[in-house]
Parts: sequence; structure tokens; C-alpha cells
Amino acid sequence: MTRTITFFALLIVAFVLSNCKSGDSVTPNQNAAQLLARKWDFGELVIQTDAKAYSVIQPASVENQLTFLTNGTYTYVDNSVAKSGKWVLSNGDKTLTTTDAKGAQNTRQITALTTTACEFRSTTVDVTKSDDPLSPKYTPEEQSVYYTGLLILFSLDKQNGGTLDLSKEPKPKTIQLVVKGKAI
Repeated sequence: MTRTITFFALLIVAFVLSNCKSGDSVTPNQNAAQLLARKWDFGELVIQTDAKAYSVIQPASVENQLTFLTNGTYTYVDNSVAKSGKWVLSNGDKTLTTTDAKGAQNTRQITALTTTACEFRSTTVDVTKSDDPLSPKYTPEEQSVYYTGLLILFSLDKQNGGTLDLSKEPKPKTIQLVVKGKAI
């Protein structure tokens, strides 16, 4: 019996060792704060509706870049002026809240975060709640998502010089902003 246990133990060790490559490295798991603390280029914005996703690729620019620091601050460029804000993780490191230099807060759900890529989603706004986006039925954050999403969609319309014919697209019932970033 002892030989059988020893044989199986050696077999398992041999199997594990045979599947390791010499270039493999083992690193401890990083938490979200460690993964976030770097310079990011947010060059892709997706307007997600209940029916379809519309991707907008931004040209490379320092205005698309944010640098998250380990001390809970971040830096960015706004109208060619370097600025800083604060960030905090919550909800088990699944929610990122940023406060910019003007004090405006944005809350995003972290849907992907690695050392090389990230994806953040805004709240989903029900655009059928009211015909008036300034209605008290919408929070300031929902108003921001509502206006930003619809403004970008309208800028993509052929009537406004874009490549999309919105008259042939389904009318959105919900809208959400998805920001995708790459580490630089």
C-alpha cells in the first residue's frame, strides 16, 4: 500500500514538473489597486444599448491617458493642462469611483482588469423613464451617462458627418458607457 501511495505521489510530481516550462514564472496574485496603479490609455469608448454596441476609437492623445498612483490619486490632462484627482475602490474592488479636480465624481464597475488591459462600465440608464433627461427621475450620474451616450451616438450619425444611419438603428431603451483601456 505504501508503494502505491509513493508511486502515485511521484507520478503527480512528475506530471506537474513536466508541464512547467523553463520560462514560466510564478507571481503572487495582485489585488485590484496594484493592477490599477499604472498609466492607462483609454482609446476606446463603447456606447452599449439594450440592442447594440457602438464602438468609438479615439486617436492617440495625452487627453485619453490617466495615471493611477498607489496613494489613491490619479493624474490626467484636460485642455492641455495637467490635473489630478482622487480614486477609491469599493464593493470588493469591483467599483471604481473617481473624483476629478473640479470635484465631479464618476462611478464605474470594473468588468476587466489585468496588468495590460482594463474595462469599466457606467451605470445602465433606462432612457424610457422620462422624455426629459433633466427630470428628477434621473440622478446626476444618470444624466451624465444619458447625455454623453446620446451625444456620441448622434455624432456618429450620417446627418452629422458620421458613418451610421441612426434612422435604421433600433431606438435604445437603455444606454451605458463602456471605457476600454490599455496599459502604456
